[in-house]
Amino acid sequence: MKKLIITGICIWVPILMFSLTNIGKQILNNPENKTLGISTIIVMVIGIAMMYIGIFKDMNNSN
Repeated sequence: MKKLIITGICIWVPILMFSLTNIGKQILNNPENKTLGISTIIVMVIGIAMMYIGIFKDMNNSN
């Protein structure tokens, strides 16, 4: 399950860091790039979900 946690973190953390930069804000907040913004959010949610699934399964296996 640690692989699932690491994969989830590797998916959403770089996207979060990029979105905090000035270039990321310009790209993601541009109204012409709605599809890019929505797909970025979807990928981040998938990564966060994978991380939490790995954490919960790891907690259940340790008991």
